[in-house]
Amino acid sequence: MRVLFVHPSPLMYSEIFLRLEPLGLERVAAAARAAGHQVRVVDLQVLGHKEL
Repeated sequence: MRVLFVHPSPLMYSEIFLRLEPLGLERVAAAARAAGHQVRVVDLQVLGHKEL
């Protein structure tokens, strides 16, 4: 099975912005990959919409 995990971009109206690594998503993605699934993690806090 192919699985896509997405870490959403920050809210546009937020003045406080912290770039945190999506460790929870990464752990779940690692477990899914270990179970034999094709996994991709997209971090929209780093990638722009044009890069997708």
